[in-house]
Amino acid sequence: MPHRTVVGGLLGLLLVAGCGSGDQARPVAEDVAATPAPASSPPTARKSPGSSKSPASRPTLVRTPTAAPAGTPAATPRPADRLPRGDNGRITRHVDGDTIYVDAVSVRLIGIDTPETKDPGSPVECFGPKASAALARLLPVGERVRLVYDVERRDRYGRDLGYVYRMRDGLFVNAELVKRGFAGVLTIPPNVKHEDQFRHLLRGARSNDRGLWATCSSEHDAPEPTQPESSETEEPAAGGCAPGYDPCTPPYPPDLDCADVGGPITVTGSDPHGLDADNDGTACET
Repeated sequence: MPHRTVVGGLLGLLLVAGCGSGDQARPVAEDVAATPAPASSPPTARKSPGSSKSPASRPTLVRTPTAAPAGTPAATPRPADRLPRGDNGRITRHVDGDTIYVDAVSVRLIGIDTPETKDPGSPVECFGPKASAALARLLPVGERVRLVYDVERRDRYGRDLGYVYRMRDGLFVNAELVKRGFAGVLTIPPNVKHEDQFRHLLRGARSNDRGLWATCSSEHDAPEPTQPESSETEEPAAGGCAPGYDPCTPPYPPDLDCADVGGPITVTGSDPHGLDADNDGTACET
């Protein structure tokens, strides 16, 4: 049986080899265990349905203010932005030193009074024309202004009562007229918001002989700071109408013109408002 002898011999050799190599198997296993495993890759975030990027990979946007180039001046507020709230409009007409028209509406400047120029029954008061011219220079026709109101919006003659500011530079016109000596102070409660300011400016104008305070010497010519505003406090004539006009026309003062009263008006007596310019007995025909 030669085949069995060969197979048996081979099996014997294999068993001897296996027994002899048993001691060498451990170091091989130990070497493998001592070898550090490669770092595992971070888990891949799952994509949500319909999303091209996972939340973990989405960048966070941080908005930072853009710095202005070096040497760039800071933005300067416009003068109109610093003004009190009110109504904006344009100068359309001048009446005298303290009355104007803004968008065809008559406006009486609050808290001041300039010498009279419109009374046909008396001479023009000292410095009156200069005061009127000063207001026209400060506020030429077309000038943009802001009207700011006090407690009362209108007087009993329908005129707006306002503090007037020039839009292009914020000039407070009421105060400027007093400061330059073109106007006195005339306070009629309850519209007293700027009374202290006006009186302070008036003292400066008088002590420095500005404007009318250097020219007008009599108490009648120059309005006093405590003088009542006759145009606002005088009681109207019987029935609230001035004599000599038909239909009813408010009494003088204040001086009114055709834009204030309408027309035509029949002049049957004196004409204190000077409405009948051509003396034909009919005023404000057009």
